[in-house]
Amino acid sequence: MQLQVDRRAFTTTAFLVVVNVIILALSKWLEDALNLREIPLKSKDSLETTPISFILFAVVFAPLLEELAFRYLLKKGKYFLVIFTLSTFYFLIVGETIPLLISLLLLNILIGLVYLLSKKRRIVPIGVMAYSIIVFGWMHSINFDATELSSLRFIEALFLFFPYVLLGTNITYIRLRFGFFYGLVGHTLYNGILIFLQILTT
Repeated sequence: MQLQVDRRAFTTTAFLVVVNVIILALSKWLEDALNLREIPLKSKDSLETTPISFILFAVVFAPLLEELAFRYLLKKGKYFLVIFTLSTFYFLIVGETIPLLISLLLLNILIGLVYLLSKKRRIVPIGVMAYSIIVFGWMHSINFDATELSSLRFIEALFLFFPYVLLGTNITYIRLRFGFFYGLVGHTLYNGILIFLQILTT
């Protein structure tokens, strides 16, 4: 069976990923221009010590796990119960702090209630989508040192998390408009570009 690639879906996905990368670069430039404190990623050490396993996780496993947990359930599919269960376990693993863990589990509770109370509904309401995007951005706080995060000013936190929220927004649009596969492709492509740029600058 030949895989049919939707050109419009692929070009839209690639375009939104490039937009996200450009906005991330602009936010980094603004951080420097405004003399804001920048927190380094924990992953810099992993990239230097175990590059192959880190790249494999960041480009393959992390996008797959995050897309299943945050985006698959936004549109009801035949594997809903399986993914719902797996995403709950995933949230229990990545929820490093109590507030983050509660927020992650609340997302699954909201999605479960939406489909339970309205069995004909195929897509979650916009409010639940927005909540999913915000929690997706917040979840990436695990990429940074908790002590450093706690001392950030509001504007520094805004610059730090806005690119993640924007990525969540773009991938959510791609998932709902073109399907789960293209959302996964977009997330994988984004992570791959960032790692490539990180390798070039180290």
